[in-house]
Amino acid sequence: MQILLSLLFGFFIFIGVFLEFFYFAWRAFRLFDAAYPLISLAIFTILILLIIKIIRKISFKKFLLISIIIISFEALFVRTVVDYSSFNDFSYVLKSSYEKDLLGVCVKDNEILSKDKLVKRATNDFLDKTRAYYKNIAYEYIKKHIYFYTLDEIKDFDDLKSFDIESLQKRKINSKNYSEKLLERPLFLSTSRGYDIVFFKGGFDVKDGFLEYSYTTTDNNLGSKFKFRVEIDRCGNTNRAYDEKPCFDMFECRLNHLL
Repeated sequence: MQILLSLLFGFFIFIGVFLEFFYFAWRAFRLFDAAYPLISLAIFTILILLIIKIIRKISFKKFLLISIIIISFEALFVRTVVDYSSFNDFSYVLKSSYEKDLLGVCVKDNEILSKDKLVKRATNDFLDKTRAYYKNIAYEYIKKHIYFYTLDEIKDFDDLKSFDIESLQKRKINSKNYSEKLLERPLFLSTSRGYDIVFFKGGFDVKDGFLEYSYTTTDNNLGSKFKFRVEIDRCGNTNRAYDEKPCFDMFECRLNHLL
């Protein structure tokens, strides 16, 4: 019995170490991919061609020739643009699209977004990712209690001090068009941290490639405005983390949000 328990204990230790190593390797790959995307693309290309070579039994000379042609094409005509809707925060595009991105064009829409459109998109993306973040870090049984809502009595920032918020009737927001709701009244986000977050009407703006946002919380800070900003891409996607990611100092992690 003691031997069996020792084997089980050793097995679980092995699984834990393996998972930690896998996660560590995945984080290292993600950072390498972000720092050297074209090299990463070349490595991925070679791996795919190696699989094809093994399956189709292609000769080494033919494999080498095809690899050189494809990688040369990638080096000459493929570039990357910032894309915060992608899991690795960038997208591969042709050189012509890359040059458009340098001019401020949203490559996916093939147009330069107006400031109003950019503010709306960035606001909706940021708030949706913020809601997703608090859902992801919450225990399963309280995930359903994390949502956006409005209060009929609260129409402006100054109203926050005039009412007992806990006693007011919440109106849950099901639509993800948060920017439209913010034109009418402040938005509240219920969280699992003992307080809710309040976003203001007119509390979002885009300046110099960043979405600036203001908020307060329904704890001791109620009535105090906090102002921060988060980076956005040409299409209005925000660099807002929406899951809890352990941070290794050796990887020089960035703080994607302050909320």
